[in-house]
Amino acid sequence: MAELQLDSHKTALVLIDLQNAIVGMSTAPHPAAQVVANSAKLAEAFRRHGAPVVYVRVDLNDFLNRCASSLLNTVSESPEIRTRPSQMM
Repeated sequence: MAELQLDSHKTALVLIDLQNAIVGMSTAPHPAAQVVANSAKLAEAFRRHGAPVVYVRVDLNDFLNRCASSLLNTVSESPEIRTRPSQMM
């Protein structure tokens, strides 16, 4: 298989739902820990090449009727992923 070539000026990495509440679930076909680790590797590679990394995070306040203190633990990103304020949407 040929190596994938991406233009860093026309390509972005979009990471969706890498929140503790999501990655804490049982996932298939790949374990959540592996998805997070692979996402972190991809994000670093994209950054090294100057390509944007965008994180999409669902605000669970809109969907769940839970107290704010319990949401703080479920909405935060996985610690392996280092987000930057400019990347949050």
